[in-house]
Amino acid sequence: MLSLYSEAETTGGLVIELGHRSLELWPGILRSVGASECLKMLGSIIVAHAGDLQELERICAIIRRRFTDLFGSLCISDEIHTLESGLSVRHGMYIQGEGCIDSMRLFSRLEATLIRLGIKWLCNTRVDEVASRALVVDGKRHVFDVVFDCRGIGAKSAVPGLRGVRGESMLLHAPEVVIGRPIRMVHPRYSVYMVPRSEGRLIVGATEIESCDFSEISVRSVLELLSAAYSVHRGFAEARVLDMMSACRPAFSDNLPRIIVEDGVIRINGLYRHGYLSTPAIVEEVISLLKHGSARYPGLINSEMEVGCEQLHGVIRGAAHNSGMTKRE
Repeated sequence: MLSLYSEAETTGGLVIELGHRSLELWPGILRSVGASECLKMLGSIIVAHAGDLQELERICAIIRRRFTDLFGSLCISDEIHTLESGLSVRHGMYIQGEGCIDSMRLFSRLEATLIRLGIKWLCNTRVDEVASRALVVDGKRHVFDVVFDCRGIGAKSAVPGLRGVRGESMLLHAPEVVIGRPIRMVHPRYSVYMVPRSEGRLIVGATEIESCDFSEISVRSVLELLSAAYSVHRGFAEARVLDMMSACRPAFSDNLPRIIVEDGVIRINGLYRHGYLSTPAIVEEVISLLKHGSARYPGLINSEMEVGCEQLHGVIRGAAHNSGMTKRE
């Protein structure tokens, strides 16, 4: 989900900045890999049953207060079900400027593009260590000009302060549920979301559980997620469960991302649950560091790392000169 506004209560200003820039970058990125259809920017919907209406009003007030220019007149509608056919809940809010990316389809396009460009792509490969200008894979050391560490919680031993935030979701085939927008439902325990995918499939999940637990999805979660989905749209009654997934998102104590620059290593981590919302802008920032040694978002990088940025800038310039790369390349 590309949730720029609906998570206003917990989204930091840095993530909002990164999100605005990423939404500008995503269309071009997807177009370049032949995946434009993976992006939908139709807005999102937050709904609540009558018993949770007070919580929905609180969320509405937070969004109005934080994004006054866009949502100064935001209010709860009693006719939200008219936006999406088949919704069983009447109370909700429409949040413009948000959307979703079909990540499953995107990953297959990205892999095909990397292979076409001649990149040596290895998946399901254990990385023993990410060190200065080197990767250690299955006991074998591979040397590079710069190494990028994007292992998420897998880099916990190398990145102090990382914690895991568990997420659980299910992939359903629900042809009777035809929605075009992500839908969030206010829930007593956590925020439940329903996100449309292609070919009648939907993702139903919960945003966060404060636990670094990689075990399978629990019975309690399955019951709560499916009950919540069915209470929002009766079309889920005949849906089929295609997959059940659980994983841990990497986060720091402030839930903000970091670019950690070391000698010959750039570690990108702590994206929390805002990965798709912030990644394009973060990648653009890393490219700027490598090419110019400068940062657009100083909050991403600690001041003591400036020397490391300059060193990496020199490494890249030297590598480009030695390989005969042009400025365009």
